[in-house]
Amino acid sequence: MIKDWIETMSRSGLVCSDYMRKISAADSREDIFRVLCDANGGNWLFEQHAKGVPLPIDEFCKEFTNYLNGNREMRYSQGYSSMFFCRYNGELVAGTTLVYLLECSDVNVTVMVNSYPSLILSNGSKANVTMLPYSRLNVELYGDASVNIIGDMSRVRITKH
Repeated sequence: MIKDWIETMSRSGLVCSDYMRKISAADSREDIFRVLCDANGGNWLFEQHAKGVPLPIDEFCKEFTNYLNGNREMRYSQGYSSMFFCRYNGELVAGTTLVYLLECSDVNVTVMVNSYPSLILSNGSKANVTMLPYSRLNVELYGDASVNIIGDMSRVRITKH
């Protein structure tokens, strides 16, 4: 179970106490997934992956299959939303504030007119992004992730971790 893996990571000193409190308070699979997809959780997961910490990705995909790859959008009280894609390839619209790509290859992402999402790619992920007019994009690349932008690059900020 992913919650057990996170607790093991915590004992190794790789999880902060605030984040561990959120995970410990999670009562359901959806609650755990919500924490993993929030503004801190996904980045923490991708940072560990980029550092070479083995992630239980097969287990993650199986445990959260109902929430991954466009099946569920997570909304947060702070006003943002997220979607999580794992080992996905195909088309998607960046329709949430945060879009996480974990080991996704050959993904074609469209950033809609007047939107400003953040696209976060893990080790092994590759995406082609089409920017529609007046859109902006924040891209975060972890490890060997890569992105190809089609459109106005002046409206794209890329950060490599």
